[in-house]
Amino acid sequence: MIVNSSTRHTFEQDGGSGKKYTTALIAISAAGQVLPPFIIYSGKNLMDKWCRGGPPGAHYAVTEKVNIKFCFPVFFIFSPSYQGWINSWSFEYWMREMFIPATSHINRPLLLIVDGHAAHVNLNVIQLMQQHQIICLMLPPHSTHCLQPIDVVLFNNVKTDWINIVKNHMKAGYRSITNGHIPGLMYELFINKQSFTTTRIVSSFTRSGEFSEYMIL
Repeated sequence: MIVNSSTRHTFEQDGGSGKKYTTALIAISAAGQVLPPFIIYSGKNLMDKWCRGGPPGAHYAVTEKVNIKFCFPVFFIFSPSYQGWINSWSFEYWMREMFIPATSHINRPLLLIVDGHAAHVNLNVIQLMQQHQIICLMLPPHSTHCLQPIDVVLFNNVKTDWINIVKNHMKAGYRSITNGHIPGLMYELFINKQSFTTTRIVSSFTRSGEFSEYMIL
């Protein structure tokens, strides 16, 4: 990074290799609600400090399947890939342990809208949906920019909030964002910044013309 002599802070000194990712699975409803995030790190072993200080109800995982362990009040899981991306194993966990319990009070059938990512379909997920009367609607390819409520309105605002959170993080003296920082930064996004307000979420569904129960990204 090249800056002039008057610059007091450089926000990024090394962009890194770009080969490590962290995924946040987020679901919103047309009623204006957001579910706690499911955070998936790139790595082999899930460290306790990667799971502390996040939004209430958040779950955490790493992307190499080793064994399953639990630590109150968050749940640690492991899934069989390496890059920090969601896959069918981790999506199945989210469906069984997070989505279904959180929506058990809603009248059935329940409509869940997802994009066409391959992780959203496997036999176990289909069976779970059948058992719990969940109808899954997959959006057509290359259409999420106009049909997915999360993309249409909500994430434009959330991205701005996240940029400001990261800038403040760097100004506080940190040179990078480590896995241990993620829960606190997500808490800032969900709780302190209130980025997922009812008004924003409802506006997202209204703009896209969809009025379903739940939409995920």
